[in-house]
Amino acid sequence: MSANTNINASEALTREQIKHIIDPFTRQMEEFNMNLVNNLNNLQFKEYFDFAKSSCFNDIDLDFMEELMQIARSKYLYVIDHTELQRFGVLTNIKTSHAVLKCLNSYFIKPDRDYIVHKSSSKRKQGGGLAKNEYFLTQAAFKKLLMRAENCEQYADYYVLLEMVISFYNEYRIMYTERLLQDRENNITNLNRRIEELLALGHRTNENVERLETVVIEVKESNVRLETQNTELTQKG
Repeated sequence: MSANTNINASEALTREQIKHIIDPFTRQMEEFNMNLVNNLNNLQFKEYFDFAKSSCFNDIDLDFMEELMQIARSKYLYVIDHTELQRFGVLTNIKTSHAVLKCLNSYFIKPDRDYIVHKSSSKRKQGGGLAKNEYFLTQAAFKKLLMRAENCEQYADYYVLLEMVISFYNEYRIMYTERLLQDRENNITNLNRRIEELLALGHRTNENVERLETVVIEVKESNVRLETQNTELTQKG
């Protein structure tokens, strides 16, 4: 996904030249979209993403994507608890509530807005209970942590990629709709042209029929005259 500009660092480029370097990923996705539209492929986003991955960024490891997408589709406000953050590499120490809270604060995750605290207790061997805090995070907070944590670069790259693909998908849907509208207009134009041709043919046919009727009348009149002449000749003879 990174742009390979093939430009030697020693080459002197103007500010405008630098600003107009085309991103290879963008070029790939634009060509991908054009092929889909030309072939009238009507894809929903998941199909589009999978097809784009195999065509344009198959070298990127996205094995974790399905799990993140399942979390993103959740209807619940709090989608994950702090123990799962360790599995994603956000937290390295979840032994104490203080360590978890310190980590959340360091990434600017705010209480009540980004998470809620549930106080639970665990029994000691000697008896009695030990208070323990559990942190339940919103989907937005979970995404922020994945993008900000030092050990989660692959997730940050994924969200950047996802945002770009969504943008190209929206562009593809607009192009696809415009193509359908253009095809419909072309079909209507062709249909109107055909109707005009048929009407013209019908008009010519009517003219031919009228001319034929005139000829028939003339032939009948000629036959009458011939019969009259024959009768006169017979009487004279």
